[in-house]
Amino acid sequence: MKEQLKLFREERIRRLLILFSLPKALSTDISKIKKEVFNRMGPYIYYDSTPHITICKLQVTDSRMPKIIDNLTNCLSRFSSFNIELSGFSTFAESLTFYAEIGNPETFKPILNEIKLFKCSEGLSDSLSITDIPHATIGRFRSSYELGQLWSEYNNKGYRSEGILECVKVLEWEGMGYSHVNTIKLRSC
Repeated sequence: MKEQLKLFREERIRRLLILFSLPKALSTDISKIKKEVFNRMGPYIYYDSTPHITICKLQVTDSRMPKIIDNLTNCLSRFSSFNIELSGFSTFAESLTFYAEIGNPETFKPILNEIKLFKCSEGLSDSLSITDIPHATIGRFRSSYELGQLWSEYNNKGYRSEGILECVKVLEWEGMGYSHVNTIKLRSC
């Protein structure tokens, strides 16, 4: 009887975030902007998050986690590090999100396409969401009024910075924040 119960026990679902770590100079730039916005607007969602570029979010069971991490590492470690440009700002009005735009989004296409193939080969169709527009989130706001105020201030503000993306991080949501699971180094150019 115990064996039968074990067969039907639900596995814990692990919620993962796969992202590019920004190089130090870009991370410092985005952190300064986040602080400027905080000083102007007060606390907002993600004001204290580490600057990054989200690749995708993934849900996986405990039993599949090691294999998924190994396969994801094999998949992404074949890519070379590459240059990224942040240039200007934009918003996602539907989610009240303000972000730094990627000036060269085409550089992300090969990796995003590989993630889509990985999603299919691993049977993760419903549990993996891939970003449509690579971006560096500055924050999410409580109202369209707040977002509009911010946009009117930053819309014409010139901003440009660049650096080299060298690694992908896998983080796991643990109720109150993310913890590190794995770092995937991209090949050196």
